[in-house]
Amino acid sequence: MTQEQIQKEVKHYKSTGKLTSHPYLSCTVTGEKVMAFGPMLKKKIERHGGLENLLKIFVSRKAKSASKPQKVSKPKKVKKAFLLEKTEDQRYDIPVFKNEPRTSLSLREHPELTRGACWRPDIFLNSGRVCDDCNLAEYCQSSCKKFSNRKNK
Repeated sequence: MTQEQIQKEVKHYKSTGKLTSHPYLSCTVTGEKVMAFGPMLKKKIERHGGLENLLKIFVSRKAKSASKPQKVSKPKKVKKAFLLEKTEDQRYDIPVFKNEPRTSLSLREHPELTRGACWRPDIFLNSGRVCDDCNLAEYCQSSCKKFSNRKNK
């Protein structure tokens, strides 16, 4: 805007309280029209130090963000296939299945397996933090194991 146009705009604003291009304000960089009226316009005028300065140096958000350098995107990580691995001759190397007999987790034979944590925390917590109703209590060696006074095992 020329100085003459700015003076006309200021004069019009003082008499009516609105811009001639109401409700739009023009960006000085791109010429884009940005909506600004009422309290928002007053706030912009205060921020720029007067209507003349606002009309001379107003820059829209789009123009500000376009002038900033763009962020460089990071390359995406490639997911690895853990089960199948390609060998050099394009054949897949499948892990060997070990057909071993299952081991028993009977607490009668291995009660030391319960030392780390309770095996039935659902029963323990639902019973008021006691092991009265637990069927594994006889073999359990957990540190949180305790019984109520009403029923001792």
